[in-house]
Formats: sequence, C-alpha cells, structure tokens
Amino acid sequence: MDRPAEVSFTPAVPGQVPGPVQAGTGWLQPGGLVVHTGWHRPLAVEQGSAYRQGPASEGWQSWRISTPDGHEVACFRYYQRADAEQAASVIAAALPGGIWPADARGDTAMVSGSLYQQAFDASTGPDLLPHTDSKGRPDWGYGAEWITWRLPPTRALYERMIAKHGGSAPATCLSCRESTRRARRADWLPRTGHWPRWGSRAHPPGTERRAHCHCEACLEFVTIGALGEATDEQGQTVPGAWSSCTLSPIRDNGREVALAVRPFTWFSRALTENGHVIMDNRPCVGLWPRGVRHDDAFLCETGIVGDSDFAQ
Repeated sequence: MDRPAEVSFTPAVPGQVPGPVQAGTGWLQPGGLVVHTGWHRPLAVEQGSAYRQGPASEGWQSWRISTPDGHEVACFRYYQRADAEQAASVIAAALPGGIWPADARGDTAMVSGSLYQQAFDASTGPDLLPHTDSKGRPDWGYGAEWITWRLPPTRALYERMIAKHGGSAPATCLSCRESTRRARRADWLPRTGHWPRWGSRAHPPGTERRAHCHCEACLEFVTIGALGEATDEQGQTVPGAWSSCTLSPIRDNGREVALAVRPFTWFSRALTENGHVIMDNRPCVGLWPRGVRHDDAFLCETGIVGDSDFAQ
C-alpha cells in the first residue's frame, strides 16, 4: 500500500469510560499507523451515551495518530489531516523495518515495551510540532498556549523530549525566548517553567497538557521575605519579618507586574529595601516552615510578622 486507505476504526478508551464506543473511520497509512479524529460523548441526552467520532474542527488539533488497534501513539495532535499523515510517516520510518507491524498491539504491555516507546520518541521532535511561524518553520508560538501534547510514557523519554526542544527554555517558544533574554540582561539565571512536571502524582504519562502549565504542582510556590522590625501591641519595636509568595501580585512603577516576571521583581525589591532576601520552597506560615521544630527553624527567634506594602 503506497497511499492512505480509509478503514473502519475504533479507539481504545480507558476502562472506566461509561457507555459503548461506536466504530468510526480512520486513514491507514503506508507505515501501518492510523490517522483519525477524536471520539467524544454526545452533549445531548437524546443522542444516547455512546462515544462517537467527531469531525475535524478548524483551529483545533483534531487529527490524531494511533496504532491499528486504537492506542494513540504520537505526542502531538494536528490541525490538518495532511500534517498528521506526514508525522505518521516520520514515526513509522523510525521503527524497525520502517513500519508498525500489523500484528503488534498498542495495549498496556506494549506501552511499556520498546516498540511503542520508539514510536512515541520519534513523535516528540521539534520538526513535528503542529504549529509553524510566519516563515513556515515549526515552533511553539508566542506563549505556547494553543498547542497541547501528551506526556511521554517514561521519564527517560520525557527528558529526551526536553533536550530535543532546546532544554528548559526552547528557542522556538517566543515567550520563553523573550523572558530569558530580559532575565539574562539583568544578570539572572532564569528557569522558565516551560515544561509541566512528569510523574504519576503531578501529570501521569499520556496526560494531555500545554507547554506552560500553571497548576500547583508545576508553579512551585516559593515563600520570599526578609527580617526587619515590627511594633508590638505595647508600641515597642521588636524583631519582625515580612513574607509573600514569589508569584503574588506586585506593582512596579504603578503597573502590575506580569506573572513570569514577578519572582524577579519581588527579589529585587526585597534586596533593595532590606539588604537581604530569605526564600523557602517548603510550606510556610509567614517565614516559618510548617512542621519544623522551634530549635531547627531558621527563623526561630522571630515571631511577629509585619504588614508589607510591596504590592502597592
């Protein structure tokens, strides 16, 4: 077969999904993989509870790449069928013999096996991104907010994907490029937080995410503050401290600082105002880490927290 052929296709859905799954159609590629649109449950009750195939939608990553037995095998989904077919050919070419074997399965055992991992690894390269810039070059776009992708099945493949895309701040992500450039001009060593955390507790393998994840597991809330003086109830000056979060709103020159720049602004403000900065990535009450004994705490001699007007 040297051209895609329309075939009957049914995706493999998780066992906990309620309702039957209706068969649909896909396009069997010369490399043995199938390109198809997604399945969903109808919104209208009168249409029943069966999962059925949806059409391709303009502006959405509608086209997917799966094994013939219905297991999605590619990292990215695509806006156009032609792009998905091109990606499927690249993935198949990386497999032994240049084809997904007709008798191979994409079930749980295969997901943890070398063939599935080879296929997924081949799908993670920057040349297979579903978005292109004005010159037709693959890129994440500014902010990378519209491209979704599936986390690799193993941590090793996750690290390989990050390395392929240029590390923690991919050159093809305009948002990361700009924030990194500004930070380095100010002599910072920036970490952009471009990639969602990989792991069973944060984002399990196969989870569909965007490149910049703003969930609690990925943002890593860090307490920032400084020691100083405060006034007690009797009007006496006593040792004190102020604290905030590196991602808390803060204003600079009368304007609210963007989320990506807030940690730098908080740090610079604290250093300028107090001459020192204290940061702690453990859960804290004020500057006091929770669950830490009194004589082990870094700030064991402070107990009064002063109000901060830094956010004003």
